[in-house]
Amino acid sequence: MVTKIKPSHLSISRYNDDLKAEQAKLATAQKTLDDANTALAKANDKLNAKKQIVGNAQTMLKADNDKLGQLQTTLSDLQNAPEKLATAKQAVVDAQAKLTTAQNELTTATNELNELKQAAITAQANVDEANQKLAIATKNQQKAQQALTQAKDELAALQQKEALAKQVAEQQAKLAAQNKAKGNGYHVANNQVVDSQGNAVQDWAVKNGQMLDPNGAVIEQATPKTVNVAVSGTKGETASNAVVLKTGSRSAVQTQVANENAQLPQTGNADSVLALAFGSLLAMFGIGALRKREY
Repeated sequence: MVTKIKPSHLSISRYNDDLKAEQAKLATAQKTLDDANTALAKANDKLNAKKQIVGNAQTMLKADNDKLGQLQTTLSDLQNAPEKLATAKQAVVDAQAKLTTAQNELTTATNELNELKQAAITAQANVDEANQKLAIATKNQQKAQQALTQAKDELAALQQKEALAKQVAEQQAKLAAQNKAKGNGYHVANNQVVDSQGNAVQDWAVKNGQMLDPNGAVIEQATPKTVNVAVSGTKGETASNAVVLKTGSRSAVQTQVANENAQLPQTGNADSVLALAFGSLLAMFGIGALRKREY
């Protein structure tokens, strides 16, 4: 069984007073804490301000040190200025000389370029002219080739005509020599050509028993003719005997035979007909005009 204690009126009042007293102390302590925090914040602000001032001072000090270094460098430069000035002046002189040289080289190069341009223009004109001349030369060469081909064809035709003319001339000469041999009784005797009188014929030759005219053509020997003549007998009788004409002195019988031959048809008539045929061939192929052609 729990026994309940009933507080008295005085005890409650005392508790309330103690509570109020403690609350008052708490409020005082809280105020003191707030004041301390405020003072601490102000102190921190002042500290930060001091830090900023110190930082600014350090920055200014660094800037002053940099200026001092620059001033020291400037002072060193000023001390070395005469030497540097002389070096700079020499550099300017050298640069001016190089500039003058470069300008001269530029002028020379410009002149050379202009000359090359003019040479290129002239060369192009020469090329154009050469192309024109080449075209003309090509046409002339083609014409010359055509003319050469035509001339070759004409030459071949002329050579054929000349060969034919030569053959005709040789045949004519051979016919003339044959007629001459027959008319003069040319024949071989003692390995030489002689006429009917036994006289040697000049420029004629004998080879392998055949007569050769001055041109080397083989000519048939004149055939001895046999005629019948009247010969008086011992008692004044007349008989008809065959007599063969031979070389030697011309006898009365030979003279009579020659006269009779003059009255008989001549064997050369057939040769004349053949010569006329060759002449017709010459006229047909234009050999006469060929000999008058100038080359």
